[in-house]
Amino acid sequence: MEMALSLLRELAAKPVDALAVELQDLTPERQEAYLNCLKGLAEVETLSEEEQKGLRAILLALAYAKCNDALPVLCILAKAPFFNKQISEYDWMLYNFHRFLFSIAVAEDYAPLSEIALDETVARTVREQFILFVILGWNNSKVNDNVASSIFAKAVKGAIEKELFDKEMITAIMINVAMLGTKEAKETEDAVFASGILGNEAERMKKAVNSVANQRQYFRNMMLREQKGLFEDVAAELQHINEKIIEEKRELPGKGHTIVRMSPKVGRNEPCPCGSGKKYKNCCGRNA
Repeated sequence: MEMALSLLRELAAKPVDALAVELQDLTPERQEAYLNCLKGLAEVETLSEEEQKGLRAILLALAYAKCNDALPVLCILAKAPFFNKQISEYDWMLYNFHRFLFSIAVAEDYAPLSEIALDETVARTVREQFILFVILGWNNSKVNDNVASSIFAKAVKGAIEKELFDKEMITAIMINVAMLGTKEAKETEDAVFASGILGNEAERMKKAVNSVANQRQYFRNMMLREQKGLFEDVAAELQHINEKIIEEKRELPGKGHTIVRMSPKVGRNEPCPCGSGKKYKNCCGRNA
């Protein structure tokens, strides 16, 4: 563990220009050292700011190198105590975790990785990243409609069986399912509503799902404009590596249920996603 922490502090102390060169030229030896470092953090309770900076650098290097061997290690990291308890959802590292997964995963990795979204020992903010990872992969054609639908269907089935699943996660899944438009996606929606798991949120969620379904291409295009994908410019990413992401809350179509980060951002002069026909700034965005 101490060797891992020492490497993190070493990376954090390097000048940005030199660090950028190192991260973009990942030798097999350095890659192995980085992977071993991440494994060494599995039981760590807290990281200093300096150590977090080093960890961000390692994740960036592995993502840039599209290192598929890092996937099992990222799953270990996602369950580490410090990652679940210490890292804020508005921290650059967690906010971009779905992009790390997306950068290094291939199609057959999606279903196994999405299992973490069902693991209630993992913080909801971390599990959300695995849901975002699936929809990012689907929106960029890494996985097709049927694969994405199957993943969400399995997640919903697990949620219903447990009866204790976080409603915020169900909300996230339902909005993403509504965008798919497949037969299996519709069956998944019906299963959720029939289960009663949403309680008094069911009617509101029906309105939201119907709104997204009726404007499916609109939402997909909006996501394509706004989603960040692969880590391709290491120097630019390093400029933001220590930034805190500003909290941005918005209401789901249908109003009244606020979520964070799970729905695309709507331009002020674009049609409101609630389906009213008004511009967003004159409707649900009036008080945004």
